[in-house]
This record gives sequence, C-alpha cells and structure tokens, in this order.
Amino acid sequence: MALSLAAPSAARADGYLTFESDVNVGALVWGVGVVALLVVAPLAWRHVSKRVARARRQSRPVAQSQPSVQPAPAPTVESLVAFQVCAAGLGFHGRELKRLTSIALELAPRDLSELLTTLSGRAYLMGALRKSAERREHEIAVLKGMRRRLRQPGGNSRRKERRPTRARASMAA
Repeated sequence: MALSLAAPSAARADGYLTFESDVNVGALVWGVGVVALLVVAPLAWRHVSKRVARARRQSRPVAQSQPSVQPAPAPTVESLVAFQVCAAGLGFHGRELKRLTSIALELAPRDLSELLTTLSGRAYLMGALRKSAERREHEIAVLKGMRRRLRQPGGNSRRKERRPTRARASMAA
C-alpha cells in the first residue's frame, strides 16, 4: 500500500492525501469491519444476555419465601383457661386479668402456664411489666408537659404578650 503526500501546489483538486492505484480497498474495508465486529460483538452479547436473564426472572413463578420468624401457634383453650385460673388465684381480676393475659400471650404464646408457675417465668413477666410501666410513665410525662404548655398564656414563647390596645382618636364628632 503506497501512500503519498503531495505538496499543496502539486495536489489534485480532490485533496492532499491520495491513494495510488495499487491500494486494495477491499482489504481495508474488511479490516475496519473486523475491528468494528470485535468492539460491537461483546457489547451486543452483554445486552442480549441481560435481557434473557431478566425475561427468565420475570417468567419464573415467585416462590413464597419462608419468613425468618415463624408465627407462634395460638395457645389451646385449656392452657389459656388454666393461665387465667392461676392468675385469678394470685388476685388478678377484671381488667388486670385481661391485661396480664395479653402480655403473657405476647411473651410466651406457646406455654402460658410456665409464666406463673415457675420462678423464672414470674421474673420474666415482672421484667416485661416493668418495661411497659416505664414506657407508660414516659408517655404520661410527655402528655403532662403538653398540657402545661397549653395552659400557659402565650404558649412556650418567652416574650410577654401585649394587651390589645384600643385606638383612640381625639376628633370632634
């Protein structure tokens, strides 16, 4: 392949860079085509493989995933009644009994009888009651503070509230 650069004065009208007649244009086109194929083919392959994988994921039936924490089975009626009888024997009645039963169901839904009959079960139940009471005390303190702020004239602002002034005009009627 011969390439000649002609001086501007000797250049032909079509440009400065000219190919001589022995240049094989077909080989040049093949070379450019192979380079383009080597660049474009991996990009196209990646695009097609991503689309196929996405289509497979979407067409696959969604399997029900097992939750990491299994819901606790509901206690039997006999164990619930036995817990309430035991709690009534300790002096819980009415609302106290309902609340104690709901807390016990949250703590140990499988074995309610263990909470009142064993020392460790009672300690566990007392700890849960203490946490609940502390939470409620904090909530009550917040509510009392809100009531106090609402009772104060002017709310929480530090500036003194002005009395409304009445405009008086000294004009003859």
